[in-house]
Amino acid sequence: MRRTRHPARRPHRNRRGSAVNPLLLSLAITFVLGCVAGSLLVPGLPWAEAGSGASACSWVRCAISSRWQDVLSQGVLAPLAILLGLYGCSFSGIGVPFCYLFLAVQGASTGLTGGYLYFYHGVSGAVFNLLILLMPTVLCAGALLLFARNCAGVSYLVCKDLFWGEKEELGQPFRRLTHSLGVATALIVASAVLKLLSFWAFSSYIQV
Repeated sequence: MRRTRHPARRPHRNRRGSAVNPLLLSLAITFVLGCVAGSLLVPGLPWAEAGSGASACSWVRCAISSRWQDVLSQGVLAPLAILLGLYGCSFSGIGVPFCYLFLAVQGASTGLTGGYLYFYHGVSGAVFNLLILLMPTVLCAGALLLFARNCAGVSYLVCKDLFWGEKEELGQPFRRLTHSLGVATALIVASAVLKLLSFWAFSSYIQV
């Protein structure tokens, strides 16, 4: 009987570039958990009164306001503060946990706004969030997530250099990090502009 020879299978090689970056995935999960925690806090917070006419806290008022001053403070200045905090973490050997902390805070503020809209305004609040706030929020969160991944990676290299005695070349990573800081800043500004455009396009159809 003639034996059929099958071509030898090549050994499986682990690809260096994974489809899902574990660090980015863990940061995204932290952000989502922060959103959930923020939304769950809404019913227990001391709002002025129950019902659709409840007075939101100053953060939520800024988030749902179409005034350019509020969009500037909540949509640009606050994320930029998070961005600079992340950038500072990259210079520290213990900065990785703080990258997660900053994203959890950003997620909690996002969840607080979405939870307020749904809890006190029901369907109209959910539609308002979907039409006006969702896309700017996704753009801003994406910029922070990608930048946090870079900051955590550089902070890990600094940690190895300082505490583990493994000398790392940090010049190139920091140059890439500075470039990504500019990109993230541009995306945050773009998210604020998109928010203003969304208010202009949809605020006449949906009010909260």
